[in-house]
Amino acid sequence: MTDVLNGASPADETVTFASGITSDLAGAEFANNNTDGRNGQIVIPLGLNTARPLAFDVLWAALVNGSPSDVELELRYAVLTPGDTLDGSVSSTLLADVTTVGASDADVLKRSEFTLYIADAVPGDLLVLSFFRDASGGNPDDTLAGSVVVVNQELRGSFWH
Repeated sequence: MTDVLNGASPADETVTFASGITSDLAGAEFANNNTDGRNGQIVIPLGLNTARPLAFDVLWAALVNGSPSDVELELRYAVLTPGDTLDGSVSSTLLADVTTVGASDADVLKRSEFTLYIADAVPGDLLVLSFFRDASGGNPDDTLAGSVVVVNQELRGSFWH
């Protein structure tokens, strides 16, 4: 799968898998000034209707906030099939959701939804997901001076009856 920097050298960015598990919320902290994320994959099951899009829902909250600012959550996904060459050339799709939060939004549960189109996928293919927040100094789309706690992630699809 291509890296999240669209071809930039991995040495140009540090990606930290979220490790700030808090004791008061069932979630992982995507810290400020970092690129934090989670990866996952599922094997496309028999009966999944790939003609209809999948929905990737995320419940999250901004921990610290002052003046209105933006939180950018991103999802990159790809469908891998036997015979693919994993040299960074596999086609992937990047989706982004930018949410503006104000001072009164600190610790308020928010929802972001991403729509995944995988019409060419067949049972047995591998759907690879990379969900992350790029809060590095080089990303002008994420201006929140604080962390985000991801409380829940859910991937939903439709099945044939």
